[in-house]
Amino acid sequence: MKTPHAVLTALSCMVALAIDPAHAHAQSRDDAPELSRGLLRSLLGPNWNLFGHLGPATTGRFLLQRPVGAGGGEVQLKGDDGFSAGLGAGVDVLLRVGWRASYTYTASDLAFRTDNGDGSRTFDLDDVGQIGNHTVALEGIRYALPAESKFTPYASAGVLATWWVLEEESPQVVASGGSTQYRWGATAAFGVQMRFDEHAKARFEIASTSSRNPFTGRESFRSPDAVTLDEPTRVSSMQYRLVGVYYFGKPKAPQVARRSRAH
Repeated sequence: MKTPHAVLTALSCMVALAIDPAHAHAQSRDDAPELSRGLLRSLLGPNWNLFGHLGPATTGRFLLQRPVGAGGGEVQLKGDDGFSAGLGAGVDVLLRVGWRASYTYTASDLAFRTDNGDGSRTFDLDDVGQIGNHTVALEGIRYALPAESKFTPYASAGVLATWWVLEEESPQVVASGGSTQYRWGATAAFGVQMRFDEHAKARFEIASTSSRNPFTGRESFRSPDAVTLDEPTRVSSMQYRLVGVYYFGKPKAPQVARRSRAH
């Protein structure tokens, strides 16, 4: 999927998250001023939160190559199992809708993995180097139940900017375009949230990120000691996060006053 399509898809999801289907048809133009004041009260009220997360992460394939002199053998360059950690801030603007901004650092060891389709490990090579990325994301959140419920599933979607960093160079992987590569993309997550009291909540979520591949482009990382067969346009990462959330006050749903209608 090309980057513009991915970002448009993420933005569409964010818009969909911000709409409460149960109330969309019930609100008329007369409710707009009250709704605006309710949103303002939410933004200025005690609905803000800070959070931090930590957990394992996996990174997809960067390159598909044929080692020199390997005949018909093929090998993948990918990020071996790593970890991610981050922090951020969020706000619940409606009963089931919120926004969050976050920073995440992810690191993993680069490795070659045999891809002959026969289960062999002929070309496996560990400790090729280490790759990390610094990611800033903006997401919309949609809760299945009110955000202050003791338990609620939720989903999020948004856009991200990523700075890929080649931490350690080796003869197999070099930073021909510089040790840092900037890319952008999209992210989505699914999880559950549990409330312990008015201030403390915990989440478990699975997040998927997709950004442009730092091994593609005129200025990019390179693996020069093999013949490249495929350079995926995008590379994905799966992160399994345990999240701690601190709310500054008990979230309050905005009250929308409805005018009485004459019969």
